[in-house]
Amino acid sequence: MKITKKYANGLGVFFIASGVGALWLTFMWYRMNMEGQSPSDFISFPVLFYYIFNSLLLLFVGISFRAKRFKQYAVLAVLLAISVTASLFVPGHNQYVLGDTNLFIFTVYTGVLFGASVGGFILVPMFLASVYIGAVYGVMYIIGKFNYIGDINPIEVNSSSVDAPTSKIYEHNP
Repeated sequence: MKITKKYANGLGVFFIASGVGALWLTFMWYRMNMEGQSPSDFISFPVLFYYIFNSLLLLFVGISFRAKRFKQYAVLAVLLAISVTASLFVPGHNQYVLGDTNLFIFTVYTGVLFGASVGGFILVPMFLASVYIGAVYGVMYIIGKFNYIGDINPIEVNSSSVDAPTSKIYEHNP
């Protein structure tokens, strides 16, 4: 897959915005929980640090992608995907909202519904899309299927060719 400079910059900004949004949502959930405004008591310190870790890791994924440090990006993106996917195997700890479930489902559910007032219905899907899009591109880079080509000159002119156009944009050397 060939990645252009414009696409890489745009995707890097998307990753960074998702990381900042996830960090914002984490602190807003924590604040709502501490003020007793949250109907779900889900923030314990290990879970809070897990959310902060994933948010910061996504931020670093975006920064390294935008800076074209693809080796660093690939390692961080795969590590982030493993970290997020591992939450599927962590049992949920809140019996009031969903019963016994895993941390992944619980986080998505509470983030989208109870975090809606602070943008959770947009930020949670953005975060998940960034994590798994980043992981796919990271694995593609590791196996050699990801190719950054930078700026593309869409029109190549061979001045020695007889069939070269003779418009003002091209130099014509007879």
